[in-house]
Amino acid sequence: MGDYITASLCPPQNAALPLSRMSDDDSHGAAMLDVVASLMRFYARHGDVLAALRSVLPQMLQHLSVEAGSLFLSTADQKFLECVVCHGPVDIVGMKLPLDSGLVGRVYQHGRAELVHNTNTDLAHRKSIDAATGFVTRSTATAPVSFADQRFGVM
Repeated sequence: MGDYITASLCPPQNAALPLSRMSDDDSHGAAMLDVVASLMRFYARHGDVLAALRSVLPQMLQHLSVEAGSLFLSTADQKFLECVVCHGPVDIVGMKLPLDSGLVGRVYQHGRAELVHNTNTDLAHRKSIDAATGFVTRSTATAPVSFADQRFGVM
């Protein structure tokens, strides 16, 4: 993966998820567990976490009823967040944002997930990206990607 700080997913040997024990009320949770199980199976077979995320991101977005999603990882020099995986109407893979810029930068810096219902009311939303891509961002759900005290990026 070159210049990225990466995290590894290590599924346990012969891991099984007891989806058959879930009730009908848990159907959304079961669907998300199916997505996670697909991710782990893909990673176990191929050993490439970004390829695994690319393979399940469309399922994740469908279950969440959202139009687009992306993963930004911090570059090795710790100056930028770069989109390494995305799915939606616009391909932004390769887009780099300064660590302290926009909604993704704020989530990365503070290490807390954020839900922005209306991006027009949030000054951190970078309308210039919408203008450049032609995609209009109306709301966002953004979460940091970290392990222990190490920050890796934002999803």
